[in-house]
Amino acid sequence: MTTVQRFEDGALDARTKHLIGLGAALFARHEDQVAYYAQEAKALGASDDQIRETVQVAAAAASGQVLARGLAWVQGALQQDIGASPLPEDISQASAPLPTNAYPDAEFGQDEGAPAWEEAEVSPSF
Repeated sequence: MTTVQRFEDGALDARTKHLIGLGAALFARHEDQVAYYAQEAKALGASDDQIRETVQVAAAAASGQVLARGLAWVQGALQQDIGASPLPEDISQASAPLPTNAYPDAEFGQDEGAPAWEEAEVSPSF
């Protein structure tokens, strides 16, 4: 059975199958397929409300998966005792300005014999 045949009327009608395809395309974040399935479903008689509801169902199904897996992942991360990164007492009171190129290299640093970069005053653009 070909893909085209799978989307023909069977136990489910073709319109319903294209709405399912729309939901899968939304979940996969495949914009071209979303457009295709939405247009095909409309051509097969799906109303704008049915297409919008399909989007809502796909979003609910996807968010449920994100919520379920995300919560489990976060819980696992919180149970690990990795400690916090140490930070200076007051990072805003640095004793000296940071160098503009702390690690000179061939790509970004100054090569021997090359003219030196002029220092420039930089001010916020906002």
